[in-house]
Parts: sequence; C-alpha cells; structure tokens
Amino acid sequence: MKDKIAVIDDHADSLDILREALSPAYQVETFSDPVAALAMIEAGGFSAVVTDVMMPGLNGVQLMEKILKASPALPVILITAFGTLEAAASTIKEGAFDYLSKPLNLNEIRLVVSNAVSHYHVARDLS
Repeated sequence: MKDKIAVIDDHADSLDILREALSPAYQVETFSDPVAALAMIEAGGFSAVVTDVMMPGLNGVQLMEKILKASPALPVILITAFGTLEAAASTIKEGAFDYLSKPLNLNEIRLVVSNAVSHYHVARDLS
C-alpha cells in the first residue's frame, strides 16, 4: 500500500504538477483550501505534507504550526515562490522538514518527499 501525501496549494497548476511528479510512488491527495486540508490531515493517514507558503486565509506556515501541534512527527515540506534564506532557516527552526523554492525541481521534490516519508516511518516506529 502506498503512503499518502497531502499537497496543498491555491494554484491548480502547481497541484497538477506535484500530483504528476509524486503519484508514481505515493497516493497523492491535493487541496486548494488549506482549512479543508487541515481537517483531513488531522483525521490521520498521511505520511507527509507538502504545502505552499503563500495562500489566502491560512498560510503555509500557520498550517504547518497547526499540523505539528496535532501530529508532531508528521513531516511538513514548505514550498514558495518568494523564498529567502532567512525565511527557510526560520521555518526549519519552527519545525518544517524542508523548505523549497519555486520553480520546483521535480527530482528534488521527489527526493525530499522520499526522505520525509522515511523519516516519518522511523519516528512513528520509535514512538
């Protein structure tokens, strides 16, 4: 059974690209609404989360904070078109598994997600 990955972005084209890149290895559920995504993620069953930072309503950093409060071991990967080294360092300190800049390198996102899922399994098995 494939691991389930949540992908959240308010741009449909980004969701399509990420679904296509990750679907061979994972069951990918995409969400354009971060609030709806949060409810599904809190219900459980996901091995990693990939979320855009800049979204209306609930941004990716706020979403990450809520996810980590509910599921501290769940890896959250942040992606953004507006990234800086300072922002990346700050979000990693706050608990992000990784922070990637758009345009995404699809091989990089596949590797980061693979590492995140492996990390999740190890953390879950240790608890």
